[in-house]
Amino acid sequence: MKNLFFISLIFLILIGCVPALSTPVSVDLSPTVFILPSATATTYPITRKPYATPALTTTPIASSTALLTKAFDVSAILTQTPSPAAECPQQNKTIVPNFATLFEKDKMYGSGENREIEQPVLDFLNAGGLPSAVIDAFTKGFEENNFNFFQQDVTNDQVPELFIGDFLLHIFGCKNGKYITLMKMDPGGAIAYSNILHIQDMNLNGVPDLLISEWIGDINLYIPDIYRIMEWDGTSFKDLITQSDFESRYGAGVANDGFVSINGRWNDGKTPEKELEVVDVDKNGTFELILRGGLPTHPDTQMRGPWRAETDIYMWNGKGFVIHAVIPDPPVYRFQAMQDAEYAFFDGEYDKAVTLYREVIFSDKLEWWSSDRWVNESQKVYAGYSGDPTPTPLPPDDSEYHHLSAYARYRIMLIYLKGGLLSDAKVIYDTLQKKHPDGKEGHIVAELATVLWDEFLISNDLSASCSKAIEFTNANVFEIFNYVGSVKTDKSFEWTFHGIQKEHSYTSDDICPFK
Repeated sequence: MKNLFFISLIFLILIGCVPALSTPVSVDLSPTVFILPSATATTYPITRKPYATPALTTTPIASSTALLTKAFDVSAILTQTPSPAAECPQQNKTIVPNFATLFEKDKMYGSGENREIEQPVLDFLNAGGLPSAVIDAFTKGFEENNFNFFQQDVTNDQVPELFIGDFLLHIFGCKNGKYITLMKMDPGGAIAYSNILHIQDMNLNGVPDLLISEWIGDINLYIPDIYRIMEWDGTSFKDLITQSDFESRYGAGVANDGFVSINGRWNDGKTPEKELEVVDVDKNGTFELILRGGLPTHPDTQMRGPWRAETDIYMWNGKGFVIHAVIPDPPVYRFQAMQDAEYAFFDGEYDKAVTLYREVIFSDKLEWWSSDRWVNESQKVYAGYSGDPTPTPLPPDDSEYHHLSAYARYRIMLIYLKGGLLSDAKVIYDTLQKKHPDGKEGHIVAELATVLWDEFLISNDLSASCSKAIEFTNANVFEIFNYVGSVKTDKSFEWTFHGIQKEHSYTSDDICPFK
């Protein structure tokens, strides 16, 4: 019974923690801040009144943000014609629902007995019972003003469907003169949960879209909610998220098989931005799904940071919702700024990469990192849970700076060579040699630059120069990449330096990927 009570308590807590959807009043994704602003809450009806389309005043994503898809041209949208009115059973207002056994506490909260609402509700409706009586019964049964029970036409047939969010989401509608179950959303798991979060025509085709959350129900592991966008296609509810398998390069966002999710929380709840929003980001009329998270919740994982929150934006592309942008929180540590610069480099955004590499070199706002600081920060997290004294902060260590600034100058030199800017590349090369002479930190990168530079002067062939640079890197891979990202060698366990966060896993070919 103790275990049963614990499971029930956890379940109730989780239900109360389902994120509330918000209607944002503005959007500002500037190139330096990358955040979305605060929003006002919406509520969910339990009457037949449809969800109102929110009024928005938004601005586009900043042009410097790396976008994975382009904005959709809404002129190509075809609005669907409403279906003929569905035929329902003749109603009998005198019939009173008898659902008392469904709300016995031991059945509702984990006695192990099978509790199934689908057939009792269908039997009542097909006998002529009013959908509003079902809503009243479930609202009373849960002893609260629950917005998970309501009616709304989402099949575009002029007759409202009945939504019952009884732990698992059920949608009942009429077909051929009787009520049937149009959807029962059961994600599986020990104490699974599903719920309707929002209803809105997000793709402007005239049919309401359903934003649904699901939870698999494992109290032993942290498993985030997953989200689906679904729409009635005339026969059934189909998934509108068509993004192929995807995992954010920062490790939080995931898309798979019609659903999206994001691991972790968003900024400790200390910012006005919401973890989940529906927003017209590009102000073209269609609405995007915004997910925010990335900060771990388990103490053991928190101690293995540092971590960065991220914002994932899913946008309608004419056929489905796909990932549009992944925006990390601004870097706090210098190596995080380096990671952003490297991603821009690998994406071929060379102007942006040069700007970010210069930030690595010249910014006095970025904090330093080291293996010792990793231990110190982990001890701070542990102290917060254990009550132990908080460890004394370590004095600054500039070793990392010299390695990262050398690497950043090498990358800028490489970009200039690729762009044919030989004189600019020569300036960077000379600066790299001057600031990182033999015996100084970062000299290994200066040696790498010399190998590349000398070969380029001889051959004027960047591909041949890259081959020489890769040969040199093969023999010095750990020394070159350790401060930048993840590199697997027999010299060190790289996770002790940058924690266990997801980062680019380097090979020698990454040092000069131009062939």
